[in-house]
Amino acid sequence: MIKKLVSIILASSMLFLCSFSTFAIDDVEQYVFIDENGNEITYYIDDENIPFTLVDGEKIYIALGLPEYEVTDTAVINELNMQRLCENDISSRSVPTDFFDLSDCANNVNSEAYTVRATGLDEAFFSTSVFKYNKHHQALVIKTSSHRPLFCAEEVNIIYHYYSVDSGKWYGYTMMNKDCSVLGGFRLFHSPSVYEYGRVEIRAHSTLASCDVEIYTTPYATGGSSLPNAT
Repeated sequence: MIKKLVSIILASSMLFLCSFSTFAIDDVEQYVFIDENGNEITYYIDDENIPFTLVDGEKIYIALGLPEYEVTDTAVINELNMQRLCENDISSRSVPTDFFDLSDCANNVNSEAYTVRATGLDEAFFSTSVFKYNKHHQALVIKTSSHRPLFCAEEVNIIYHYYSVDSGKWYGYTMMNKDCSVLGGFRLFHSPSVYEYGRVEIRAHSTLASCDVEIYTTPYATGGSSLPNAT
């Protein structure tokens, strides 16, 4: 009798949680963005004013060319454009020429991994190279490991910049307090068919001073379906 009662309570709790979860996302305003290729993308905006979508119930940030994310700071634009073809004409549409190539891989396997030891994270943002992407890979994956000092908080703040060759514009936003040490890493949809280039910056959210960083792209949306890195 007791076991039956416990089972009923657990089942009721699960139904309540499922109903609450469904209500919570239904209660969030839904938007539609039409990208430069004419694709319609449904998305939501979270409390940090960052666009995201849901895949199998998992919240995944998404890079969109929304006006509010366009980089307008001249100093930042100049710094990002240092790696473009026409350095003397930053207003022109051009492609970066100094980049780490993540595009040279098959469409159905993960890209080569970019790896680096990031230091000074407790003092400033660490910038990666600009990346060129495989246009068929849905997600960008960021992983951190070997965190120092020992027992430090491993969470990081991430700035992601992405570039549209067609418009000649950089976009970007900041994601706060993200754990990239989890199994499968931290991932976001980066829309590489439109934004073929991007760059990542990371900084400690709290006490982290240094860590190993691994970044690659994948054709799969969620961590559970990610393939091993291509060799």
